[in-house]
Amino acid sequence: MGWLNSLREILGFPLIVSLLTVIATLYVSYKLAMRRERTLKIVERHSDDLRALAKRWIKEVPTLSFVGAPVESRPTIPEAPLEHEYLFEDLKNHIPADMNLFEVWEKFKEDYLQFDENRFSFFQKILKDMEKRLELPYNPNFQKGHGFSGHFVEEIYRDAFRIVRNLRPDNLSLQTRIDKKSPDKYEFWTPSYGLVQGSEKEIKKAERVRKEVLSKLSSSGYIGQAKQILQRYEDLAKSRETLLRQINNFISIPIFPGKCKYIKWATG
Repeated sequence: MGWLNSLREILGFPLIVSLLTVIATLYVSYKLAMRRERTLKIVERHSDDLRALAKRWIKEVPTLSFVGAPVESRPTIPEAPLEHEYLFEDLKNHIPADMNLFEVWEKFKEDYLQFDENRFSFFQKILKDMEKRLELPYNPNFQKGHGFSGHFVEEIYRDAFRIVRNLRPDNLSLQTRIDKKSPDKYEFWTPSYGLVQGSEKEIKKAERVRKEVLSKLSSSGYIGQAKQILQRYEDLAKSRETLLRQINNFISIPIFPGKCKYIKWATG
């Protein structure tokens, strides 16, 4: 066992001890550096995946509907398809603490829904008023018979918004005609769409009501409601710009902060 004693003596020299310590330290440092480099590559890859998702997000932010276009069916809160992506929720783990991106997103969606609900309510308000004044049922499918069509309501709706936007209302100037289909069935038309189907008496009344409503529209209560919706539209446009700016700020971060299960799984 002499060789073992000799080895112990050699390893006991201070110089050898120092050399072995340096080697061990370099090895540990190398392993740690390799681990950090591997982790960094994983984080960079994950950041690239999230950045690609955020770029899709920008494309899927709902555009604003034209304020003068009515909403004829009850609206629902808007969604972006990528909200169903598995990485979408993970974005929350990597958004900096001072960037309230998801709060801005949720507020934008709520504001958008409120905007559409206001337009829907305005359309319904005009519709109910016309039911009373015309004493006819609302018939959205003009081809199916008796009643007034959605176009009758839309004319009032669209002209109200033209007035609040300082544009000249144009529906009153449209040429109209009355077609006799049978002794008991008449139709009231513009050049492009049907307005009312009914008896001759009902059609004459509808013609008179339409002229009265459109000619006095600028002094009606509809204008105040249209102004409120227009203001909400302008506020919503600003909210959308804020949202897009926040998403672009997030995209511009070189490597996203935060940890998540995907990074944990990848790094072991």
